[in-house]
Amino acid sequence: MLCCQRSELLRDSTRYKNHLTALLDQIFPGFDRVFSKVSGKGSLAALGLCPTPQAVLRTELEQLAEVISEGSRKPKAYGIEKAQKIRDAALHASTIGIVSSGDAAAVATATGSPAVPLMPFGKSELYYAKSTMVY
Repeated sequence: MLCCQRSELLRDSTRYKNHLTALLDQIFPGFDRVFSKVSGKGSLAALGLCPTPQAVLRTELEQLAEVISEGSRKPKAYGIEKAQKIRDAALHASTIGIVSSGDAAAVATATGSPAVPLMPFGKSELYYAKSTMVY
């Protein structure tokens, strides 16, 4: 009984990780090369703050570094290094990735973030909407 549940949970976990990786390949190419595990704590913390390349470019490097180092429980130098690599990946991805208002919702849903920053058409303010994607 427990063995079947464990197998089922492992399959679900693998499916969610594969789904996150597929979304990031489309929305944020290069993000998977920054972290050894896209589903790791530091990676998910970064995606919770900045789910798209555009959000990374709007976020202060110091703030992103702090979120990464706290999420991964590693020194600040680690956070700064990863934040710079994410910024570089975001610069590259913003020219080749898919950009739409649903991008942030898709990544945030896959990472389990409660609120999703969305950029409305032609406006500079950030709006927050509850992510309600259904698979």
